[in-house]
Amino acid sequence: METRTFFSDETENYVRKTGKDGSPALEILLRTGRYQAVHADLLSGGMAFPMHWAFDRNDFDFYACVLTEKEARNGWIFRIETSEGLLFLDKLGISGKMREDYVFSAGKDFVPYWAKGAVIYQIFPDRFANGCPENDVQDGEYIYMGKPVKKLDALSDPVEPDDTGCFYGGDLKGIEEKLDYLEDLGVEVIYLNPVFASPSSHRYDCTDFAHVDRHLGDPGEENGDSALIRLAGKIHEKGMKLVLDGVFNHCSCAHYWVDRPEESEVIPAQKSAHASSEGAFGNPESPYSRRFHFKNEEQTEYECWWDNLTLPKLNYEGDKSLEKEMLQVAEKWLRPPFSADGWRLDVAADLGSSLKYNHYFWKEFRRTVKSCGPDKLIVAEHYDSPKDWLSGDEWDTVINFEGFCDPVSFFLTGMDKHSDFFSPQLYRNAEAFARTVEAKTAVIPAGSLFAGMNILDNHDHSRFLTRTGHTAGRLSDCGTAAASGNISVPVLRQAVLLQMTFPGAPLVYYGDEAGLCGFTDPDNRRCFPWDDIDEDLHAFYKESIRLHRGSPLLKTGSFRFVFAADNTAAFVRFTGTGQVFTVINTADEERQVSLPFWIGGRAGYLEEDFVTRTAYSDGEGWTFEKEKYRLSYGLLDITLPPVSAFVFEGE
Repeated sequence: METRTFFSDETENYVRKTGKDGSPALEILLRTGRYQAVHADLLSGGMAFPMHWAFDRNDFDFYACVLTEKEARNGWIFRIETSEGLLFLDKLGISGKMREDYVFSAGKDFVPYWAKGAVIYQIFPDRFANGCPENDVQDGEYIYMGKPVKKLDALSDPVEPDDTGCFYGGDLKGIEEKLDYLEDLGVEVIYLNPVFASPSSHRYDCTDFAHVDRHLGDPGEENGDSALIRLAGKIHEKGMKLVLDGVFNHCSCAHYWVDRPEESEVIPAQKSAHASSEGAFGNPESPYSRRFHFKNEEQTEYECWWDNLTLPKLNYEGDKSLEKEMLQVAEKWLRPPFSADGWRLDVAADLGSSLKYNHYFWKEFRRTVKSCGPDKLIVAEHYDSPKDWLSGDEWDTVINFEGFCDPVSFFLTGMDKHSDFFSPQLYRNAEAFARTVEAKTAVIPAGSLFAGMNILDNHDHSRFLTRTGHTAGRLSDCGTAAASGNISVPVLRQAVLLQMTFPGAPLVYYGDEAGLCGFTDPDNRRCFPWDDIDEDLHAFYKESIRLHRGSPLLKTGSFRFVFAADNTAAFVRFTGTGQVFTVINTADEERQVSLPFWIGGRAGYLEEDFVTRTAYSDGEGWTFEKEKYRLSYGLLDITLPPVSAFVFEGE
């Protein structure tokens, strides 16, 4: 029996809104091979709901069952009686036994539709573009971590090994001036790393949550608020969205809440922007002391996030007014005149002293954010399973580290996302790649998966292009030049085509499309090379984004691996009327494969049917010119060149 005919998921293709007498309900569909099922039951909440044959399409049978929204939220799996015995279908696939960890579930779709499959562009503001040199941080303007800060004039200068106190002048005006570039690239959402007042170039140590850093704003202004208002307006005029970075877990040791018993040098024009190499030291008599955790009973030494001395962790349980104030911050930047479209939450699962409070806060946070509009987005940075936070009352989605970033990096480069080590066991291991993706994405609701940020790299991890060179290490160990050694642009192109056809919102980290390299931070925060863009790579990114945006099923279509062996992986995105098929060969040799197009298309293909290749890349080059390929009864027998990637479209 061909068990790959059995399929269902949580997309609108298999979960349909219905209901009689005004009561909301969902019709759940199950696909089987023609005449392969004798009987099927939907198992939910300890009950068996019989399914009835509903229709046939594309030579598949479809069975249906209606559940209330409450029943659907409880989750379900399918029990299928066949002539060869019982089978069970869950989110991990077909099995001969019942598994309870990977149930389907559905209810109200709580994720903004605009975020599903949206092309996101992440910008580290200090390193992107300098629109107002007059507002640059000046040499020695203040002391940060015991050292005078530096102004580095040329935006193309290499990043220093310790660059937290080094400023290159990127600002919001610079981003505004490059909006035409981003629009031409195909960007739909701009996500900014922190923009609020801070003494560092990364700005994850905020000194004032109520205002934008003045060095990002207009010359002569006390803060950068008006520059953000103007930028947000320009972004929205172009039909794009704006997502801000929210750092609610900690603040700067230079924040005015931190009342230091001994003075240090400060920024004259920026309130309390001071820091020291020793970190923050508290004053138990400060009215804000309850807002922090302390390492000692005397309350003179703060507990800092992961022992980063400039990042004292906030104590929400100790001061209820802190919670209220932070929720006001969350609301302020989403409402006019700023009108941001969502928050990316830094280290979201770390907030608070207990898991109980963490969940409580994010529920309150969601109520606050959604009061500004139901289409405001909440996306969390979270490195473990996000299952417990994605029930519709906390986060909308996450950065998909476990189900995309990590397995893609190991499969295509063998490197972990920090370039700290190389894994020969996972490198080019197509089966490990597919099984990992299946298991990690199975715990994510479909709506959240479609809106999840699919990153190849970001401000915390080494550039993906650097990982293709297989150099393990960091800037302090290897030096700047090593980040560009032995790199493979064809492997990056494979990753981009995979990213643009995978379920989720593909995120481009600024400069990836220009050919930027770099080890993990701070080397991954090099300045955008406006005078030295890799034009061929840029053109490839532009065409890949066009391909992604031109196919609606890539936003919310079903997903399934159809091949994973011999260094080669293939998956399909599909609806009832079309499919997109992606094939990646990581080997240095040709591969002969037979690919089952019928899984996402029709079970009854004829010998003379065709599919269309819409994208192709290998070690020699790339093309998006369309070419027809003949199928043989639903199978494509094809020779895959070394280090190649194909994207096909068909019915």
